[in-house]
Amino acid sequence: DTVKIIYSYHPHDPSSEASIPYHGTHRGIRSLLLLSKLSPPPLESDAITIDWRNENYHVPANDTTYSCRVFDFSSLQKKHHLIKFEVQVQKGHEVLVHHLVVYKCPGINRNLVNSPNYICNEDSDKTKQPCGKIVAIWAVGGEAFYFPTEAGLPVAEPGDTELYIMETHYNNPELKSGMVDNSGIRFTVTPTLRLHDAGILEVTAPVDTNLVIPPHQSNFVSSVYCNESTVTEFLQEYPNGVNVFGVQQHAHLLGKAIKTRVIHKGVEQKPLADDKYYDFNYQDFRRANRTLRAGDSLILECTYDSTGQTNVTYGGYSTQEEMCIAFIFHYPRTRLFNCQSKPLYKRFHTGPVVGWWSYLAPLTSTFDAIDWTNASVIREFKDSLENDQYFYVYGHDSNQYNYTMMDPKSMYPNVPYTEPPNTQCGV
Repeated sequence: DTVKIIYSYHPHDPSSEASIPYHGTHRGIRSLLLLSKLSPPPLESDAITIDWRNENYHVPANDTTYSCRVFDFSSLQKKHHLIKFEVQVQKGHEVLVHHLVVYKCPGINRNLVNSPNYICNEDSDKTKQPCGKIVAIWAVGGEAFYFPTEAGLPVAEPGDTELYIMETHYNNPELKSGMVDNSGIRFTVTPTLRLHDAGILEVTAPVDTNLVIPPHQSNFVSSVYCNESTVTEFLQEYPNGVNVFGVQQHAHLLGKAIKTRVIHKGVEQKPLADDKYYDFNYQDFRRANRTLRAGDSLILECTYDSTGQTNVTYGGYSTQEEMCIAFIFHYPRTRLFNCQSKPLYKRFHTGPVVGWWSYLAPLTSTFDAIDWTNASVIREFKDSLENDQYFYVYGHDSNQYNYTMMDPKSMYPNVPYTEPPNTQCGV
């Protein structure tokens, strides 16, 4: 769990044990992951670094900007393993840069490599939009990420023509103008290939208005699913399963807790990650040493505190909107890279239904008009999330996607997980 540490200190040593001076303004509070940090593993002697940056990017005076730039690893000439990445935020822009993601995407015009930044989701050329296959992820409060010594994420593979989009989220609620940013990411890569290729599985609620968080709720849970048939389809070729070595969970300002649950053939296992005290300003990786195998399914649960809100909060890209995502780092790499699900809210649709796709139409006007102070309305809404169908999508191979409908009730375990007794010393 994330824990908040309250600290104070004095710049001078006390004159005696009986004379402890008052700390004055030398105090503060900081979120930490206690007992979870590992010493950085050794890097190969032939490792090199590659920097990708937003070069003198003039950040718009908008609340939220998603800026993209295209890069490649063509200078490497042959397959390398990515063994470390570290985001480098320009000094003074720590509050401005909210998160940075690198995607590996097909179909991008090679002439765009190192061309100027563009707004990610506003270009008519769909190949310039971020896709589902993730190479690196960082969010505010995160630190350098090291892959375990037995694995690295492959780049510059033979015959690989896909390019990379670096997406930077700028959070500028004060609408400041004149800010020029050079933040970016530093990759450490090695031609000495490690034993395993690593991969990243993203489990996510689609970033749209189908993520609905009513106001006045202290513990409102939204769930995302990756079902057993999907996991089994792509992990059955690994009899011993795949090793999960890191998880990053992500939400925005209403996020209160996030848990990535694992169920194996109806029996719930220990969560891959369980942060009961999620802190938006401290989004670091959770180290893990777990196995994901055929027969498993995943449930990502994001708990939100909307007691300070008077209106519905929807999913979206702004920090004032919400997200629910888990990035699961593992080896060996599988062909599965993405699971998404979203509720259809069938009982709230009043318009004509000509097919299942009718239920994907946004319902913001309907939800905005609801009296969320009515307890029976809240019960009805929660019941719809637990019992109505979900639209389910999974991405695999070279950005191929399959979709279907799913019943959330079928996802839950027959035998829930029970935490073992606390073996830590009492305070």
